[in-house]
Amino acid sequence: MTTHRSAVVHTSIEAPPERVAAFMSDLHSWTTWAPWIESVTRSSPRDWTLATADGVMRFHFVDPNPLGILDHEVTLPSGVTLTNSLRVVANDTGSELVMVLYQWPHMSGEDFDRDVQAVTGDFARIKQVVEGATGEVDGRRSAI
Repeated sequence: MTTHRSAVVHTSIEAPPERVAAFMSDLHSWTTWAPWIESVTRSSPRDWTLATADGVMRFHFVDPNPLGILDHEVTLPSGVTLTNSLRVVANDTGSELVMVLYQWPHMSGEDFDRDVQAVTGDFARIKQVVEGATGEVDGRRSAI
């Protein structure tokens, strides 16, 4: 049996889990918090392609579900495919956004540490965008 070094990155978000899950499952919304994304294309309900400065990344999500499970496979520009565990979990009326990261065999310890820091930064930006997101509803300002 083999296990890899892992880290759990999470953040609390003052927004209902349904809103956070909807935001995270639509990769078009990722352009609001991920400066590394140049463009997003949806090719099917579960498949997305992202153009980045490092090349094309492909995302394949699990079937949509009411449980906040947003697990997905990412094919990196190098051709390596990784499985990511991403969840939105209810925390009273708010949410916890949780991701388990692994140090895969192709990664050095320094690469893994950089990945953990990058996801931690991404989660801070996601929290800021989701908590600060507002829209017009019937002429009133309200959270989306």
